[in-house]
Amino acid sequence: MPPSAALDVGQTVKPSGTPTPTTDKPRLLTLVLLTSGEGANAKDKEKYAIVRPPASYQEAVASALKALGRYVSDPRAENIELLYPLYDTDGERLWAKTDPEDWDLIMEAVSGKELGVRERVPSDSAFTNGPVILTYGFMKDFRRTWTDFECPEYYGRASWPMIDRPKSYMEAVESIMNGARVNFRDICHSTLYAPPTSLISVSIKKELDSVDLKNCVFKFHVFTYDEKPGARATNFWLDFPEEAYTDVRRWREWVPEPHQILGFTLHRKSSGKLVAEDGMP
Repeated sequence: MPPSAALDVGQTVKPSGTPTPTTDKPRLLTLVLLTSGEGANAKDKEKYAIVRPPASYQEAVASALKALGRYVSDPRAENIELLYPLYDTDGERLWAKTDPEDWDLIMEAVSGKELGVRERVPSDSAFTNGPVILTYGFMKDFRRTWTDFECPEYYGRASWPMIDRPKSYMEAVESIMNGARVNFRDICHSTLYAPPTSLISVSIKKELDSVDLKNCVFKFHVFTYDEKPGARATNFWLDFPEEAYTDVRRWREWVPEPHQILGFTLHRKSSGKLVAEDGMP
């Protein structure tokens, strides 16, 4: 090459001396597994993987399942969708659905960014609706105590505390909060001839009124029944796994069937500890 000659930026030289442009195609693609629901700290639950740039949408799904399938409840290709990252005016990351036929354009645009991977939310049509019985767990005499299933009789009717079987963590919290805000006598009266949406008992409402709900986190529990004579239905319980609070599919695997018992507890945001019997300090 003559001394006066120079290479253009972005070119390399073959042994023969012929300049060839370099490509900007990314060598690796970052995949981020998103939660399939709502809830606090959802972003903290994301999982990441780095893969070779797939040649097609279908190949990308296969790569995502190979790298991240262990974190998916139903790792089948038809249950996975790929999402393109966007940002709003506040810099908050959003996710847009993608069309498999636009894969070449997606790969060009996603260079240097992350590609979202998400398990599809199950259809509501497959979800069994109906009321679940509600109980609240709190500390009393240094042990977990659950409120009784009692609702004083109004207008010739007695009922258990209950809410509609919630489809997600946020729906469960909203149902309980809505019930706690309404006058108890009005709730019983309004549900005299209609299925209840938030029938909160006096004992539950009393406990909720004693704490600062803004500084609390709701946790949920399902009970295993003891058939021994005289045994209480709330003697034994299991805690919902943490991922159920951000993943709708996992939530629906754990939420009890209609007419079964759903327990909830309140925990301090600052420490994560169960609220004491005398409420927030």
